[in-house]
Amino acid sequence: MKRQRLSLGTSMSVECGKDWNGLYFTAYARGASVFVRSSQELKRFLKLPIKTASRDALDLWLDEIAQKSAISEGEQLSSVLQ
Repeated sequence: MKRQRLSLGTSMSVECGKDWNGLYFTAYARGASVFVRSSQELKRFLKLPIKTASRDALDLWLDEIAQKSAISEGEQLSSVLQ
């Protein structure tokens, strides 16, 4: 999976990648950055209020990543089974 980036304004951004241990997120907000494995930890770090445009964009982006990840895992599993 290719690294993907979401920019949430001038001072917030999130990158997603995949390594041997699964998905990971690198987030930058308010002068600090973190490396997390779960979307819940990511949302907790960003502290975006629910029902805002930036939170909706983040939730949509995370859903797209989850779908792409599930598809790629399914393809890898089928190639191993063949």
